[in-house]
Amino acid sequence: MKRTLLIILTLLLVVGCSDSMPPSYIVDGARPLMMVITPPDIALEESFSAQFYMGGRKINQQSGPEVYWFSPDAPPLPYNQPLAGTVTEDLLDSIPEGSGINVDTLLNNLETVGYTDVPLFAITKLTEEMNGGADARSIAIQKRFRLRKKPVTNRKFYQNPEIDLVIYSYYTDGYQSKMVTESGEVIAFTSKTLPDYIGFHSTTKIMESEYEKEGLRLVWRWFFTPDREETIQAVPIVSYDAEEGSKVFPGGADALGYREPHLLLSLTDIKDELKSGEKAEYDIYLTVQDKTLNGERDDYRFGADFFFITLKIN
Repeated sequence: MKRTLLIILTLLLVVGCSDSMPPSYIVDGARPLMMVITPPDIALEESFSAQFYMGGRKINQQSGPEVYWFSPDAPPLPYNQPLAGTVTEDLLDSIPEGSGINVDTLLNNLETVGYTDVPLFAITKLTEEMNGGADARSIAIQKRFRLRKKPVTNRKFYQNPEIDLVIYSYYTDGYQSKMVTESGEVIAFTSKTLPDYIGFHSTTKIMESEYEKEGLRLVWRWFFTPDREETIQAVPIVSYDAEEGSKVFPGGADALGYREPHLLLSLTDIKDELKSGEKAEYDIYLTVQDKTLNGERDDYRFGADFFFITLKIN
C-alpha cells in the first residue's frame, strides 16, 4: 500500500420529578443514547451506514436536530438520515481536519495486523427548546467500528445484535393482554384504561444463549422521558415487584430491571395524578450492545441496536 494511500469514507447522502437527582433512566434534557454502525465489522470496499440516536422530552425521533459527522464544520445531515458510504483506499478528503482521526496510525495497524478500529464522531447542535429549556449547546458521541483488510468468513457474531421484537403486556380486571410492537409505534390508553403496570420483553434475532456460547453477552438499557405534553409531573417507575411481574409476564421473567430484557413499569403515580380528559405522552427507548462475557465494565465490542416506542394517554 502506498504511503500516500489513505482510507476514504465516501459519503452517499441518501435523501431520504423531585428536587433530588432523577434516576439515570429518566431522559429529560437531550442526551445521546446510541450510535449504530451497520455492519460494525467491515472490510475495505464494503458499504456501511451509521445512525445517531438521541433521547429527551423535546427530541422527536422523526425530525430531531441535524447531525454533523466527524466535525462540527462538516455539512450536516438530517437527524433521521443515516450517514452512508463505502470504505475505499483513497485520499481521506471527506473527513475534515480537526476530527482527531490519526490516519497514519490507522493505516499502519491495517497493514501490520490486518485490521484497525476507526472512531466515528457525530455532533449535534441543540436549541434551548430541544434541550428542555436549558442553554443551547452542542453534544457529541463517538463509536468505533472495526475495519479489516479482508472480510471475516463467518459474520454471524460480527453483526449488530438486532432487536427482533418487543412484546408489551399488562394485566387489568383479571385479564392479561399481550401484543407485539415495532420501533416507532404508539401504545395508546385512556385515563380509564391505563393499567397499573405494563411490561416489556425484548429479544434479538440471535438468541442470548448463542452469544454466551461465543463468550459474549448482551447489555440492555431502557430509558424514558417525562411527560412530553408537560401536563403532569409523574413518570413511569421501574418496578422489581415479582408478584406483579408474574401477572404481567405469565411465562415468567428471569430478572426485572432497566438493564434487563424484561422491564416492568409502574404507572400508578401517573394514574393518581391524571384527571379526566388530560393527556400525557412518554417516549420509551431501548438500546442493546454486545460485549465480551468476562470483559471489564467498558469492554464493549462494536455491535449495537436501538428501538423506541411512545406511550400515549388520551
